[in-house]
Amino acid sequence: MIRRCATGMSVVAAAVLASGSCARAPVQPAAAPAASAPRPVASASRSNAPTNDGPPATVARAVNLPAINHSALPNGLSVWHIPSRSLPVVQLRLVVKAGSSLDRDRPGLARMTAAAMARSSSAPGLGASAAAPPVLVPEFQVVPAATMFALELPKDHFEEGVDRLGSIARQPKLDNAPLADLRAREQQWASDLLRDDPASVARAAALRDLLGLSAPPTTLDLGKITVGDLKAFHKAAYAPSNLGLIVVGDVTFDEAEQAARRALGSWDAAPVAPQAPAPPAAVQYTRVIIADRPAVADSVIVIALPGPAPADALRPAFWLAQQHAVQSQATGTSCPPPAAASLLSLDAAGPVPMSVCVTSPTAQTAERIAATIERVRRTAAETLSAAELEASRASFNETFATRLPSLPALADLAGFAMGAGLQHDQLGRLASQVQSTTADQVREAMRDRAREGMLVVVIGDAAKLGEELSRFGDVTVVDPSEGFARKRQIPASPSAPSKP
Repeated sequence: MIRRCATGMSVVAAAVLASGSCARAPVQPAAAPAASAPRPVASASRSNAPTNDGPPATVARAVNLPAINHSALPNGLSVWHIPSRSLPVVQLRLVVKAGSSLDRDRPGLARMTAAAMARSSSAPGLGASAAAPPVLVPEFQVVPAATMFALELPKDHFEEGVDRLGSIARQPKLDNAPLADLRAREQQWASDLLRDDPASVARAAALRDLLGLSAPPTTLDLGKITVGDLKAFHKAAYAPSNLGLIVVGDVTFDEAEQAARRALGSWDAAPVAPQAPAPPAAVQYTRVIIADRPAVADSVIVIALPGPAPADALRPAFWLAQQHAVQSQATGTSCPPPAAASLLSLDAAGPVPMSVCVTSPTAQTAERIAATIERVRRTAAETLSAAELEASRASFNETFATRLPSLPALADLAGFAMGAGLQHDQLGRLASQVQSTTADQVREAMRDRAREGMLVVVIGDAAKLGEELSRFGDVTVVDPSEGFARKRQIPASPSAPSKP
């Protein structure tokens, strides 16, 4: 889900490559009331599916995601639509299949471009009603595989919203982009994220290391970005064949498609073919990255492995293995759940890593790492029992029941699925695939990935943890507030004692 940020517009920050954290431009329309999640609709063909008129379904044993109506305009723009009449509110998501994986030479450029576009001064008003928000300023989110702009607005202003997103995509006003302001907000957001959501920072470090993405930007990196860079990135990434529109709410499929055709159908442009990152290699030995936060009382731990691509048939089995690895631990707790993008590991360009995230008091960090590594290895070596497999399936159901309670969350998930390259019906099949996945398939999905080693990322006090954690492998201490710049290296020492 795109989280509602506190204040200000955030640009890229130290952990945004994998966190799925959102950014809000300074002026935002009044939020509409949260809507209940729609029940599944009957079909996902070009013809309109029945709308959802009833109350939300109660949490059931199996989770059925709603089907998605879909079409493509002649210029290549995709349109996905999920109907719901629970509230006269519409969720819009403009998805660009290009994200931070494209800005390796200019770290932060993808989000700086999105931020400048969202702040465009050409935003139209919403009719003459005094009760209507004066300006449409979308939230935006950038992950490695995609950029997504989000609007939530009353049904009566649906068409203005689509027009606004179309204007942002086609003709952003970048010549006078307030670069100094964007940089300042970026730096503040990075600091706030490290303080408030260290789990996102840990996931970002793992994603960066396994996929070979560029380092998150430092103050020096941001200072090098020019207006010319923003315009060049827009020209390379923003084109109809590289975009999609998600519409969720109280409008028909014909209305959604007609609005998309009017706002974006006449656009004729071609994107520059992106260079996809190389598939991650298996981890050959266990190594540790400590993102240093001196004097913190608790550590955040991520155990990461390369995983299958989002559309890979192994994805459901890998997801269940990940859930099993964090269940029934003796100490520590699971991290807060990630954003909708990371919920299904849909936020990466190319094969995405598995990440098992837990928290622990600093004094118990080594014990917690050892227990989690052992559990991951056992998942790869032994077939799960019927009870263990059922517990992992139940975790999947609970995750979706609690993470998709509203139309905004559903729109976010559909948007990230589109950005990750999934087809319109793949999300709908996921629940049944999870339920039909066997224990042997879970073991096979993990076997080749956990055989040799793992990547361990810790957000914690390096002075207290560095030497002790060297018993797991080489330790690299980095500064998370400065683009994960290396501070020091500690060689592996298998006999390193645990501290009392």
